[in-house]
Amino acid sequence: MGGHVLEKRGIRHVLVDSAGTNGYHTGEEPDERSISVAARHGLDISGQRCRQLIAGDFSRFDLILGMDRYNMRMIAGRQPANASAHIGLFTEIAGRAGG
Repeated sequence: MGGHVLEKRGIRHVLVDSAGTNGYHTGEEPDERSISVAARHGLDISGQRCRQLIAGDFSRFDLILGMDRYNMRMIAGRQPANASAHIGLFTEIAGRAGG
């Protein structure tokens, strides 16, 4: 969904992905409520599947955001020593670029 928001603002050079810090739902489709909200905004996310954060994500992405402090601890614990990605808390950067 984040990628769609950026694309609507004309930002097409950013890759947005989503991964969980725990593997509880790996391989499952999004929750029906998420599918419904996305559909109301013209998005079909029913084909997406949940995945877990992996070590390779720290070299594939420039920035990895956690949604809360618990997830930040989980992310930091998985970050390889040679990782190039920066990690940050989503709520600390949300809205910085003008809303």
